[in-house]
Amino acid sequence: MYLELREHGGSMLQRDIVGLGIFSKAKVTRVLDKLEAKGLVRREAHGMTNRVRLVSPASSTGTVSRRAPDRVRTVWHWLVRIR
Repeated sequence: MYLELREHGGSMLQRDIVGLGIFSKAKVTRVLDKLEAKGLVRREAHGMTNRVRLVSPASSTGTVSRRAPDRVRTVWHWLVRIR
């Protein structure tokens, strides 16, 4: 899911993610809940669905977080396990 978001410019509607047919609606919601809790994505209300956006690895000070590469690696391994 993270990679799909990257391929679509870092932003997709949640219903379009479900429409890819990779995961059920419930599974997409659970995965996004986990990604959002880890600070990797942000969901914004968009009509009857949500717009899902990747969160920039930059902190509020504009510097790149040292943990960003570790987070990406962790998410990659996590996504591979749940497929």
